[in-house]
Amino acid sequence: MVKVRMCNASFGIFILSLSDLCSPDWWNCCTDWIGGTDFASEGTFIWTSDNRTLSFVNWYQGEPDDAYGDQDCVSICRDGHWADEYCDTSKTYICKAPAL
Repeated sequence: MVKVRMCNASFGIFILSLSDLCSPDWWNCCTDWIGGTDFASEGTFIWTSDNRTLSFVNWYQGEPDDAYGDQDCVSICRDGHWADEYCDTSKTYICKAPAL
């Protein structure tokens, strides 16, 4: 989880949380982390930026599956679907920042 929180919160920059359906045109195929996790409470996914429960989800069928009991972080794929994966998997992450 430490790797995923590397966006600089002191500047108001957090890992992306998705509250609404967005266009996924620029996402890489399942190689990007978004800010969802169920690390604190298995099966209850929250956004790391503000600890809110996910109000919008777009899981692949059969996800989240918590394979082998240790998939606690959410990745997003090119088609916009999500999967839960091992948090220590090396992936890029998407940050959001306040408008300038």
